[in-house]
Amino acid sequence: MVVALGLFGIIGTILAFSFAGAGDVWRTVSGSSEAQINLSKARDRLTRDLKRTSFDSVRVGSGLTSLGAEDGTLIWFLSPVDPVTGHVVRTNTGAPFWQRNIIYYLAVPQNHVTLFGFTCSGGADPDGFEVQCPHKVLIRKVVDGGGVTDPTDESTIEQPLTAAEAVTYLSRPNGFDTQAMMSEPGVSDVSIPATGLLSMRAQIAPDPKWPREVHIDLSSVSVLTAQRELAIGKVPLNDTRFTNSIELQIFPGLP
Repeated sequence: MVVALGLFGIIGTILAFSFAGAGDVWRTVSGSSEAQINLSKARDRLTRDLKRTSFDSVRVGSGLTSLGAEDGTLIWFLSPVDPVTGHVVRTNTGAPFWQRNIIYYLAVPQNHVTLFGFTCSGGADPDGFEVQCPHKVLIRKVVDGGGVTDPTDESTIEQPLTAAEAVTYLSRPNGFDTQAMMSEPGVSDVSIPATGLLSMRAQIAPDPKWPREVHIDLSSVSVLTAQRELAIGKVPLNDTRFTNSIELQIFPGLP
């Protein structure tokens, strides 16, 4: 009896350690997978839109400040895609008939604590970007600025937003709800292509070897794994073993 109880105790201990180890593996794999999925969603949507614009129409500027430091770069550009048909529209000369401005930026959602269960205090890196909150969402807005664009009237072709105009669209969603943003002037569509992002930094032709490149760095954090070792929302997360990053080198495809 004593021997049997001892054996059962040993087996129970082994099983407990096995289950604990399995839980650690699940958290690591699940957290890393979620971070990679978030990055892939952001990459795919940005790449798709930027391929259907011209390099000369792309602009970058300072983004939203949700927690005392810049959430990420603001990037906007023209789109020739008709919002009704989804087709690229061209003028009689074959040039793109610009229909809308498309705006991308990162934001920390309102009701952040309720949504994610973490209080992010906010903290900037040496470049002034916020690097402590891994719960930012990517906002995509479609704007018909400067009057209504009519695909049948080339005199109404869309013009690039100025920097002063673009920053007026930097607003935060109520959780994942973007409905209130639809009341902003000229906005015809708002979406959240990706969640769970840490940073987005965009540059126009940073390398002289690639004069028509739009370069974007994106990062996301494996929060499920990181929270076991780090105080999420209170320490820098831009350079940890839990941080996933990708670089986009996009060359807009339209003249």
